[in-house]
Amino acid sequence: MRLDLVLILVSLNLLCISAMGQTGENPFGSTTSDSVSLKGDIYYLPDGTSSLPDFSRLTPVGSIYTKVLDIPKRSFTSGFPGVTDRFEWFAIRYTGTFNVGTEGNYGFRLVSDDGSRLIIDGKKIIDNDGVHAMQSVSGEAYLARGQHSIEVDYFQGPRDEIALQFFWTPPGGSEEISEPAYVPIPAEGEAGAGSSQGTGTSHGAEPSHDTGPSVSGCSWCPQDMTYLDLTGTWSCDDGGYYYIKQQGHIVWWSGESYGEQDEWYNVARGILSNCVLTLEYSDVPESSAEGFGTLVLEVLSSDEMIAREKPESYSGSYWWRVS
Repeated sequence: MRLDLVLILVSLNLLCISAMGQTGENPFGSTTSDSVSLKGDIYYLPDGTSSLPDFSRLTPVGSIYTKVLDIPKRSFTSGFPGVTDRFEWFAIRYTGTFNVGTEGNYGFRLVSDDGSRLIIDGKKIIDNDGVHAMQSVSGEAYLARGQHSIEVDYFQGPRDEIALQFFWTPPGGSEEISEPAYVPIPAEGEAGAGSSQGTGTSHGAEPSHDTGPSVSGCSWCPQDMTYLDLTGTWSCDDGGYYYIKQQGHIVWWSGESYGEQDEWYNVARGILSNCVLTLEYSDVPESSAEGFGTLVLEVLSSDEMIAREKPESYSGSYWWRVS
């Protein structure tokens, strides 16, 4: 009996060690699809590759997802569980779209072993390419409010040490590991929200709700929702102002475009629960837009909201308080 107990304890210890190794051996991201993260496509490279490849000539072997790139220098021999066991001579292209609520100069820094590169809105901001030990390169970009595309490219040459860290410094702030508010990644084959007039769907078209998964809340959200009041004037990256009134868990809004072109108006009523605002909206007859449907927004803070589900043609994705 004693021997049996010892064997059971040894087996349990081995299982725990194995599980710990598996959870800690995929620092580049998770294979679980996440629409509000960076998507990293993984590529094989020929032995002896000395710089970032031409990704347009390669076919990815799989994808991973992450909200942060924070891999200090470490050994890497396990590969990508669920994708490939390759741990050298590979490249990853991370892509996504993020929202900026404060306009100004942003500082960026990439630390990598081996090569890396940062591209924002199609412009190369940092070039840290080549086979080299861990090194840091900085850059900066002026960003307006709204959405911006981001691409972080990385490759690993010979075994077996890696490093990849992405920092940013917001205007007037201090440097931190970059974790902006990412816009939901469109589903495969989906055309995306586009820049359709106002928030309306095309005539006769049914709204689609495939821009991302439902969300159940966020870690910062107060248990007592009475401390969160969205009442005020908000701006949105669809070129509109939204006048919001919150009474308890009920939220109303009236939205309108500003400027002389693409005039539209809409109204909405919704429920706020655990930092998730679910709205039924409709364009009103004063505009040419005739859209309607369901919007699911995540309240990132008392001054920021981001769309998690919306009709395909609804162009708004990011709201920020202006008063």
